[in-house]
Amino acid sequence: MNRFLLLILLVSDAAFAQDTRGLKLIAKDQKGIPQELTLYQKTYAVIIGIDRYKNLDFNQQLKNAVSDAKGIKKLLSDKFVFDKFYELYDENATKESILKTLQGDLSKTGPDDAIFVFFAGHGYTQNGIGGEDVGFIIPSDGSFSDDAMYKNVSMVELRDNISKTLKAKHIFYVMDACYSGTLLKRGAEVKEKTVDYSYLKSITASNVRQVLTAGGKSEQVLDGGPQGHSVFTGRLIEKLEQTENYITASELGLYIPKKVFSDAVDRNHKQNPQFGNLLGEGDFVFITKAAQNVNSEDVLAKELALLQNQNKQLEDQKNEKARLENLKKQQELKAQMSALEEKKKLAEIEEARRLEEQKKTIEENKRKQELLARIVEEKKKQVTIGYGITLLQAIERIGELQDKMAKVEIDFDEQKQKAITLAVDETPRGEFETQQEYNTRLYNNNQRRKQVDDEYEVLKARSKKAFLDEVAAITSKKYNVFKDRLSVKLGTYNVDGGYFPVTVIEAQEIDSCDKNPIQNTVNSKIYAQREDAKTRRRFVPTSPYLT
Repeated sequence: MNRFLLLILLVSDAAFAQDTRGLKLIAKDQKGIPQELTLYQKTYAVIIGIDRYKNLDFNQQLKNAVSDAKGIKKLLSDKFVFDKFYELYDENATKESILKTLQGDLSKTGPDDAIFVFFAGHGYTQNGIGGEDVGFIIPSDGSFSDDAMYKNVSMVELRDNISKTLKAKHIFYVMDACYSGTLLKRGAEVKEKTVDYSYLKSITASNVRQVLTAGGKSEQVLDGGPQGHSVFTGRLIEKLEQTENYITASELGLYIPKKVFSDAVDRNHKQNPQFGNLLGEGDFVFITKAAQNVNSEDVLAKELALLQNQNKQLEDQKNEKARLENLKKQQELKAQMSALEEKKKLAEIEEARRLEEQKKTIEENKRKQELLARIVEEKKKQVTIGYGITLLQAIERIGELQDKMAKVEIDFDEQKQKAITLAVDETPRGEFETQQEYNTRLYNNNQRRKQVDDEYEVLKARSKKAFLDEVAAITSKKYNVFKDRLSVKLGTYNVDGGYFPVTVIEAQEIDSCDKNPIQNTVNSKIYAQREDAKTRRRFVPTSPYLT
């Protein structure tokens, strides 16, 4: 019977803003002290099982593939940590649906995200050029016909395309199928490893694509295994059920082949499961729900209590050397717990102080700006435009008002920048701050920055209004000017300042016999954009007086 079981476990990070603190577990370091480690951010599982095939004969239909798939799903759902399951059974497990799940639904997974895919159904091998066989996954709408291989999912595509385009850190394929060994180009020697904190920390930093197959590329797999499943799947479920906190793919790759090979020999059959890495040097880790419920401080406390109890026993036995070693570990654990608590307290105190200082500074700045606005309003009330004001006096006053408004702009911009600096928290991500909390802080910073900017723009506009109103009053007034007494000189355009310097001279005669009339001179500026200034210059000369 052609049986095929595919298990992919893909773990991913929230590349798209996720509300999770990640999958953590506690492991002992080389000194035997428990350490907390974050392995993954989120986990997903895809479960595929097919008994009924659209294009196959009656005697080619399967009986237990869906049952095997649901057995794996139930175990993972009950015992292990997965955020979401994708399930495809029988007619729903078409080639399009399988590829859509792997390359569509899971395409946005990030470098620390997680997915598990279980495929139970037919597998098929086609002889290739040069004696290299090509394996296929047969979906519910697939076929065994050589002229219909396009309806199947090639293991080459799975290995060389899908595995390399998915962004997950760890992917683990488990196949229980006839001829499933074609996914591995060659088997790899599996060595027993010490799975401690250092090992888990090292594999967390590396990507990996691993595969465990039920047999070699030319071997058929056995049914009638533990719990009514196939031999391979039964042994896999059996081992996973025994897991207390976590188990790696390498550990399964060492245990399962030995068990299945022994079972097959007892039944006069050859079945030699294969395990290896397709690429990368990491190692996939199954994490139980029980491991997630363990608190690092609780583990330290329990370990401390255990060491204290052992220390008492060793004292009774007068084992001074061992007692001193345990005492040293106790002190280290106490120091770790004290340091952890002290860091938390200092962080809370510092945050409270910073927020209080920020609040006081913002309130003080607001009071200053409101006071400035009221002073400007009072000055506005005191300003009167007399009927005797001359054109030169009006121009001079407008220049003064422009200078005041420019100073208001500068003052408000400086105050606004100081307020923004105090309102936002630009410190780097802290030791006790999750990625989600850090992203939320960045978002709140942007909101506070915009709020401060809006408030200061309103205050600035309010402060400038009195000056603008006075300019409007001056410019709306009519002035009597004797043409023969007025001369205007337009200076060279100031590119950096964006203005023309202008000098206006008005001569006022005392009487008709006076040869030295009184002259009023005003130096001012005419602001203009550079392109507008070029246009004006064509009509206004630089040096002559205009009369």
